[in-house]
Amino acid sequence: MPPRGSKSAPPRTYVVEGTWPDGRIDGPPEALYAQFVARKLVTVLNDKKLSRRAAATMTGLDRQTITRLIEGHTVPDFASVAALEAGLDVDLWPSHRDLAARRPTRR
Repeated sequence: MPPRGSKSAPPRTYVVEGTWPDGRIDGPPEALYAQFVARKLVTVLNDKKLSRRAAATMTGLDRQTITRLIEGHTVPDFASVAALEAGLDVDLWPSHRDLAARRPTRR
């Protein structure tokens, strides 16, 4: 785990097979969480036929924040996830079970 206050690499850099956000990743837990949130957010926007701009308006977030999250350039903070969940009326944060199958095995 990186020291408090340090930044890990962008989540998309941990993709070892395929492409972000659907590829297989091998990275720290925050990369797995970021991937799950990005995938779920893309699905929600597609299902609701919303653009990133519309999602930004509905959530009070900047469109670029949403874009950076979806494209794996950043790990979302709690405030952003909370704003997205409230504004879009969806659950985005994964449960432990949601991530269990995606966790890489450590040797």
